[in-house]
Amino acid sequence: MSILNSVLYFLHVVAVVFWIGGISYILFVLMPAVPHVALRDRVKFMPLILRRFLYIVWAAIGLIVVSGVYRILFVWNVTEAGFFSTQLGYVLIAKLMLVVVLIVIAILVTFQAVPRAREHVTTHLKDPPDEYKCAQCGDIVGRLRRLLQSALVVALVVIYAAIELRGA
Repeated sequence: MSILNSVLYFLHVVAVVFWIGGISYILFVLMPAVPHVALRDRVKFMPLILRRFLYIVWAAIGLIVVSGVYRILFVWNVTEAGFFSTQLGYVLIAKLMLVVVLIVIAILVTFQAVPRAREHVTTHLKDPPDEYKCAQCGDIVGRLRRLLQSALVVALVVIYAAIELRGA
């Protein structure tokens, strides 16, 4: 295995860990804690957390795409014929389609859910410090939760496909 291949494979795995780890952190740690934070305090930290999360997501996507394309073309030497005539090709096509689904979910989170959350949370600037419930916040968090849960399930299937492909 060449040094470039090793470095790109390492970056590929690290990017997956950061992306899926970020989704897991938001789903299982951050979101359950949000209802215990006063509405006006959410204004301070939610935009910051979501912005940093999205930076990590898009950096991870970039690394995954670049390193994945490199591995397909130069490590596995998969040709067009190899894509459509081998078991490896079929599993690889399925994995790539699922990665596209993950990218579509990232686009929905980035350009729909997060802007809606940022815009809405500013309506709570002057709320009293003991106000914790807002129906619209619940709807926004629920949509974001469903998107992230979907992403996590798809990502686990992608990881399974990668295991079946022996790291491809």
